[in-house]
Amino acid sequence: WRQSGYCESLRALSERLSVSLEAYREIVEPRMGFSRERELSAASVVEGLLDCDAACRLTSALRSKASGAVACVVTPASRRPSLRGCDVVIAVEGSLEAVARSGRLPDLLVGDLDPSLRELGMLGAIGVPYAVHVHGDNVARVAEVLRSLAPGSYLITSQVLTPYCILPVGAFTDGDRAAAIAMGLGAREVRVGGFTPSSPLCGHKDFCDESRKRLKMSLGWDVLLRVAAGLGYEVEVVNGGAEVVLRAKGA
Repeated sequence: WRQSGYCESLRALSERLSVSLEAYREIVEPRMGFSRERELSAASVVEGLLDCDAACRLTSALRSKASGAVACVVTPASRRPSLRGCDVVIAVEGSLEAVARSGRLPDLLVGDLDPSLRELGMLGAIGVPYAVHVHGDNVARVAEVLRSLAPGSYLITSQVLTPYCILPVGAFTDGDRAAAIAMGLGAREVRVGGFTPSSPLCGHKDFCDESRKRLKMSLGWDVLLRVAAGLGYEVEVVNGGAEVVLRAKGA
C-alpha cells in the first residue's frame, strides 16, 4: 500500500508519525518489555478486516479537516471540556459522555477498546470515525468489535510498523496517541485536556491497576514530549496543569 497512489494521505501520515515509533522503541519498550513480534502478529489478525481504500479516504478527510486547525483532545479527566475555538474534536475512550454534554460529536474517537461496557455500547451508536489501536492484549476483542462497525468508519493503529494499511502510531496511551495523530494530521494547535500523568483516572474502565496506569501515563507523557519535539511543536502546560497546549512553531 505504501507504493499506491491512492494512499498518499495514509502514507504521508505514517511518515510524519515515524518519530512516534522511535520514541516508543526508546522510551516504552525498555520499561514495559512488549514483544514487537507479538504486536505484529496482532496486527496481522485484524488486517483482513480493514478496507485500505476506505482507510485512505478517511485519512484524507481527516487531514483536510485538521490541517492548519485547532484540534482539541478530550480525555476522561476532562469532565467539563470547553470546546470553544476547537475546529476539530478528538475524543479518547472514556470521554464520550463529556463530549456529548458539550453539544457536539467528536470528529474522531481514539482508543483500544478497554473502557466500560457502558461506553462500548455508546461507541457503536454514535457513528463517528474511530481509530482503533490493536496490540497483543486486545486483538480478540478488536477483531470482534470491528466486525460490528460500518466499513470505512475506522482506522486501525499499531505501535509497530507493519506491511499492512495499518497506521503505525508509537504513542503509548490513548491521550498521547490522540495528540500525536492530531499533530500528524497537521493541526497548528493541539489542546489536550486532563492529561495528568501523576493522577491517572480509572473510573471509565471496568478494571484498572492504578499503579500500572500511573507508569503508563508517565511513559506516555515522555513519548508525547518526544513526538512534539520531532514534529516541531512547542509544549505549554496551562490552567494549573489541567491542559497541555501543543503549538506548531511558526504557526
